Amino acid sequence: MKKMQLTKQDACFVLHKRQIRDNRAILQLLTPDHGTIDAVAYINRKNRNFVHPFAPLTIHYKKSSSLYTISHIEPFAPNIPLAGTNIYIGWYFNELVLKSIKPEQDCSALHKLYHET
Repeated sequence: MKKMQLTKQDACFVLHKRQIRDNRAILQLLTPDHGTIDAVAYINRKNRNFVHPFAPLTIHYKKSSSLYTISHIEPFAPNIPLAGTNIYIGWYFNELVLKSIKPEQDCSALHKLYHET
């Protein structure tokens, strides 16, 4: 008998996006309860415009093996516009977050600061 997995809803930020097929990507996300997670997402015409680094998203996801699987994606706030040298600072900050926050680590304070910045 298979154990039923519940889908969880959470607000997150995209730290990094790696395209693996035309319609699939692995997203590295910052979540308040689980720290940084890697998740597989289906990218379609509806969500293609808002699934990119620095994007604030609401996702529905569940754990499957070592990756999470995203079943639904939608923006929860306007995009964070970065241009010029600010985009380099943003990329550097995202790399620092990925290197310093462990998966499954509670980082709600960092998530709140990321949103306010």
